[in-house]
Amino acid sequence: MILMKKLIKNEDGQTMIIFVFVLVALIGFAALVVDLGMDHVTKGTMQKAADSAALAASQDLDISANTAINTAITYAQKNGLKSTVNGVTESGDTITVTTPYNGDATKIEVTCKRKVNYSLAGVLGLSSANISAHAVAQRTGVTSPAFNYTLFSGQVDLEINGNKHIIDGDVYGKTGVNIYGNQSEINGTAVSGNNICNVPPGTTVVKNTVIDFPDLTGLIRSQATVYTQAQINALISSGQAINGPIYVDGDLTINGRIRGTGIIYASGNIIISPYQQPTDSIIFCTGNDFTFNGGSGLIYGVLYAPNGGFTNNGGPNGEIYGRILTKDAIVDNGAKFSLHSSTNDINGLSTLITTKLVE
Repeated sequence: MILMKKLIKNEDGQTMIIFVFVLVALIGFAALVVDLGMDHVTKGTMQKAADSAALAASQDLDISANTAINTAITYAQKNGLKSTVNGVTESGDTITVTTPYNGDATKIEVTCKRKVNYSLAGVLGLSSANISAHAVAQRTGVTSPAFNYTLFSGQVDLEINGNKHIIDGDVYGKTGVNIYGNQSEINGTAVSGNNICNVPPGTTVVKNTVIDFPDLTGLIRSQATVYTQAQINALISSGQAINGPIYVDGDLTINGRIRGTGIIYASGNIIISPYQQPTDSIIFCTGNDFTFNGGSGLIYGVLYAPNGGFTNNGGPNGEIYGRILTKDAIVDNGAKFSLHSSTNDINGLSTLITTKLVE
């Protein structure tokens, strides 16, 4: 009987030990589920904050590095971070912003860090963890091979009729390049997306090269300041320069000089009789068609119509110092028409900004 009681006592002790081990294991499992699960949630929060902060800040890199850094901190705070000073930990949160990033002033890095205190993981010897996420965004201008051409027809043949036209630069026609009339010149390469090229003798020809024609109108409108025809007229009269995108809802008539480097986009047709100067670089953009009433007027910049065409009523002295890029580029005029491009023509594109995450 005494022996039996000892055995029962021993078993009670073993049961208690087993129970303790099981309890520790259950708490450890709960820690994995609760505390380490919270790590996963916090990681997602930190990544969202870093991504949005980097993208927002990259848009301000052209203003100054300090402005971009402050923007990053503001957007990280909007996503729940408590820190208010770059690189300083406050209430367990740290926002660290670096620009230039790896020596590149167009990039900005945002790292968001949070200290998470565990409630159950202490049984596993874990009291807290630092959860962090980082993002790198880059600010870039808009580029496209289409803007490398002096005269570009994005959907159909490039067709030039009449005599003595002079095109200084490369030309492109998606379905062909056809230069008719006498004594016209292309001082560049004629590129066709098809196998059709009727060009003046001696012109270099490249066939079967397809170049996509970008439609930037949506991007331009999203970044533009809205103007009316009356405000455009006042802009011309006052001589005020533009240095960014402007949007006009409907048709637009331009009589005179628009100074500066920027973009003017009208959703309707544009009738243009400008007197631009070599210091100007304006991208004139239409949702429909251009009519160029040049006469002795001059354009310095780009006529861009991704969904429309170009009509030249310029007369014998019609000259454009820039580029024409349209869906349907046709120069149909018996009088001499001259088109000269330079590297400054597309400077207005630099005012159109895109940002993207690169890390």
